[in-house]
Amino acid sequence: MANGTITFLGSSELGQKKKRHPRRKKPRMPGIKKALFLKDSSEQNTRRKGQKLKLEELAIFVNQFAVLLRSGVPLVAVLNMLVEQTENKMFHDILVEIRELVSEGMTLSQAFARYPDVFPQILISLVKAGEMGGDMAGIMLQAGLYLKKQDEIEKKIRSALVYPRFVFIFFLFILAAVIYGLVPKFKDTFSSMGAELPRITELLLSTSDLATRYFYVEAGLVVLLVLAYKQMKKNPHGRRVFDALLFRIPVFGALLLKGTVSRFCNTLRVLMDNGITFVDAIELAGETSGNVVFRQVLRQLRDDVIEGSTMAAALARQQLIPAAAVRMISTGEQAGSIVPMLQNVVELYDNEIETRINSISTVIEPVMMIGLGIIALIVILALYLPIFNLGNLSY
Repeated sequence: MANGTITFLGSSELGQKKKRHPRRKKPRMPGIKKALFLKDSSEQNTRRKGQKLKLEELAIFVNQFAVLLRSGVPLVAVLNMLVEQTENKMFHDILVEIRELVSEGMTLSQAFARYPDVFPQILISLVKAGEMGGDMAGIMLQAGLYLKKQDEIEKKIRSALVYPRFVFIFFLFILAAVIYGLVPKFKDTFSSMGAELPRITELLLSTSDLATRYFYVEAGLVVLLVLAYKQMKKNPHGRRVFDALLFRIPVFGALLLKGTVSRFCNTLRVLMDNGITFVDAIELAGETSGNVVFRQVLRQLRDDVIEGSTMAAALARQQLIPAAAVRMISTGEQAGSIVPMLQNVVELYDNEIETRINSISTVIEPVMMIGLGIIALIVILALYLPIFNLGNLSY
């Protein structure tokens, strides 16, 4: 390899070709499309099933891979160096196996395809495109930047949901402490008074008594809800309903949708920029969307484009896609610069997501304080009004 271009993939570190092992030899798949969607049906394909790598770790690995290739280091030597540097035990073992496969003559994309839970299909397709085009280093560099961008988008979306989730759990904790812990301690005191209790106190005592009496029923309902949630996500119809509801959550649903559109445009941009056809790029982008409903939209988009529709016209027929994204993509198609326009869509929604997250964080804090203040006021009035009334009567 010279200047970042791989001369042959089945070479050792000394530049000597090794013979292919008969058991490793795979039939050639004619056609670019089949090559891009390369799958491996061998038993090694499921050896690491269920073991995943964080997107951030994968992005670092791919970036290191690209830097070493561009420095003129042979492919097997690159794998040797990365094996030595990897601290993740699971990923270390996988890289050792990949190094052996490549040393025996298998291409890097074929070796990656044996571990689909570790290497996403889009990375495998980009590596295959690099092997076919002869610029592996350049492709790996773009793949690393793509994975880093995807990781940033996902972190922004997660951060938008972390604070509201924390606030909700905190409110539940406070309510549980009041209902199950604080109120029962006052019950005997109020009973010994023999006086008529204010309406707010009676309501709080009744709620606490009911919750305490049926605690095991409530705990059972919580367990059933958790199990139902997990089962719904496993069931195709249930997952579709759940994913559709995610986009309908007030405020946060719009953030999730824009984050999903941003990921899609970023994936499509990288694939098209590296010579992958528009139709194949849409299919691959659908696999990375992570949302069943959005994946259905992309399948329909792909079918419409195959039938001759423009991308913007096909997207406009889908009510899920924001109008701003449709207009920008339409402008890019008309100007013949769809890839740069996809990048503009990504930047637009990334900035909007970041701004909205900051706004939400600013608003939620005072709302949380007001909510806690209201709870505290209700509890204080309910528990201490009878004591104040009794004191007034005695006086």
